[in-house]
Amino acid sequence: MANVEDVAKYFIARSDDSQSGELISNLKLQKLLYYAQGLHLALHDRPLFDASIVKWTHGPVVEDIYRRYKSHGSSGIPRIKQ
Repeated sequence: MANVEDVAKYFIARSDDSQSGELISNLKLQKLLYYAQGLHLALHDRPLFDASIVKWTHGPVVEDIYRRYKSHGSSGIPRIKQ
């Protein structure tokens, strides 16, 4: 089972700001984590990561990941080099 922080870092590292000029916001990251978890459950009948996803007003949230990147507000999270 993957660590949710590693999954989040993977999505951030794969953001392509060179072509579109758009980085992944915390809101978009949360939705990507939600969809990745759901797809993995559907395909493999087991979760991708162990962290809980909770319901918030603007969609699903992994609270630890939200808190880690909340300082970026609605702006993009700077790309992580892997």
